[in-house]
Amino acid sequence: MAASCCQIDLDQEVPETPRFSLEHYELDRVPGETDEEYAARRAMFENLGPAADDESSECDDDREFEMLAGDRTALEDFTENHEQIVANIVGALKPAMDRIGCRTYVRMAVRRDEESRETELRPDILVRRGPIGDRTYIDDPIVVIEVMSPESKSRDERLKHSYYWNLPTIRHILLVDAERMAVQHDAQTEGGYDRLNLADAEAVIDLTAVGFSMSLKDIYSESMAG
Repeated sequence: MAASCCQIDLDQEVPETPRFSLEHYELDRVPGETDEEYAARRAMFENLGPAADDESSECDDDREFEMLAGDRTALEDFTENHEQIVANIVGALKPAMDRIGCRTYVRMAVRRDEESRETELRPDILVRRGPIGDRTYIDDPIVVIEVMSPESKSRDERLKHSYYWNLPTIRHILLVDAERMAVQHDAQTEGGYDRLNLADAEAVIDLTAVGFSMSLKDIYSESMAG
């Protein structure tokens, strides 16, 4: 007896994936942010829809990618200057964290839990406390550091920062500009967080939650902004 199979209608339209909505998500206000700036940042979330065909194919190669509310984006090609800054920070941070039982990782996936796969980000550097495990993601970072290239700056400042700050374990977020000596440091306080914008070579970043500090001079050593 001949085997039967289902006939597929290749002309049938595939239903469009619904767009991301903030209806059930509260987007935190950034201190000092105007209503116009908040509306613009909120609109960036609302505009996250299904990835375009060319973006999807771009992510099918060997590069790492991030997911934000179901929107898949390949990480950019990092420059030597970008990687020099990352190496400077990790070179000083990792030995200090090892001594106090914390872990330092580069571009490891961050998400809320095992089931929360619609958003999975890969910060340049993160720190977590506790023994090493065998998970493929981190859900309890204490410190997150992004080295911002011109291509990633808007995404890092607006979309990723908002997600990181809503993680319950986060204590410090650093946004490090790769093109000029400028670091934004947000540190958790009882009422929200304090923001410092530093641009002097002798200025010091103080990560009090993990007892680590580093000058901008050392962060940007041998880089194009140093």
